[in-house]
Amino acid sequence: MDLGIGIPVNFKNWMALGTLFASFGLAAAAFAWLVASNVIPSFLAKFMLIVPAPVAATSAVGWFLVTDGSEYAVRDKQVVAQRSQQWGEGERAMAALNRAQASFDRFEYVLARGHYERALELYRKSGNGLGEGLALLGHADTDRRAARFGNARDNYTAALALFDAENNRAGSAQAKRGLGELDRRLERLDTARTRYSESRALFRSIADPSGEARAVLGLAETERQAGEFARADRHYRDALTLSATAADRFVAGYARLGLGDLAALDGRANDAADLYRSAFDIFREMRRPAGEADAAFALAEHAARARQWPEAIERYGASLQLHRKTANPRGEAYTLIGLAAAERRAGQTGGAADPLAKAQEILSSLSDSAGHQLARQVVATNGGYSFTPRVHRRDL
Repeated sequence: MDLGIGIPVNFKNWMALGTLFASFGLAAAAFAWLVASNVIPSFLAKFMLIVPAPVAATSAVGWFLVTDGSEYAVRDKQVVAQRSQQWGEGERAMAALNRAQASFDRFEYVLARGHYERALELYRKSGNGLGEGLALLGHADTDRRAARFGNARDNYTAALALFDAENNRAGSAQAKRGLGELDRRLERLDTARTRYSESRALFRSIADPSGEARAVLGLAETERQAGEFARADRHYRDALTLSATAADRFVAGYARLGLGDLAALDGRANDAADLYRSAFDIFREMRRPAGEADAAFALAEHAARARQWPEAIERYGASLQLHRKTANPRGEAYTLIGLAAAERRAGQTGGAADPLAKAQEILSSLSDSAGHQLARQVVATNGGYSFTPRVHRRDL
């Protein structure tokens, strides 16, 4: 998922939390526990960072959050600085962040936005700049996924200013990467390159391969969209190398999808199919339906290029359901266009009008002229749709 409250850490499948408490000058009492990340929801671990620190001045609080690489965790020491706030406000703010993250993970973006706004209000009241930045970052990710691009830019920019003021490289790197994602989505590719490169440099400065991998993946997607396929190939492979170091399977899955597109464009159909299937398997094992949707779409296009219409229609149908499940209207629209074209090629012209009509309705709400052009092409040529790997703007 897009939102992370810190930096990805390269440990797999386990989450460890350690906390040391001391007060009133007495010997410290300590406890620690280790639990499987499949038992404790990852959002609880991520948001336990922003907690009150009502212990005495002699106290020390240490946090180490470890995830499987598919989620963000904290390592930068500056992130764990104590914040002066009352227990009540801190607990309420943390609870709001937890609720926001849970709603985001369920693709309930309206609910998530409300919870982030509540957390933001509490952190502003308590004067916790870091907490405020994290709430803004989550709000921005939610806005971007919901296609509220103006709000997303405002919130990313505000979060970046707060993280810079806190001298928190982890947060600054995340905010810059979010801005890169936004600019790439809006086809502002030169600006996206700059943002991703700045984010990469920050992640590298704190020696975090998973954060760097995600920034490099963004660079790869940008170059692919720009038609700079040699550069894209290099970045995808760099992202794969970094993802192996960091055990970040999310990056590995999307890098394989991108390399599959490049292989298909190069006429290496078998290589493309292997890469697409590998990506699909990764996302399914991770239980990441958004990734599954993108991989299923790629497999549908691959089947259509081979004129295997029944398989293509089945794959498009699977992708369509997943895009709807993950509240991705743009993905839904493009999948409907592909489905309509495949149905027409298969002689199922009776059912092709409805997918196109629905696709055009969605695209109108998104002001997506490129999508409308594709839909018109299907109508004008009765399914004359190339099924070549288009310049997909995948949401990362």
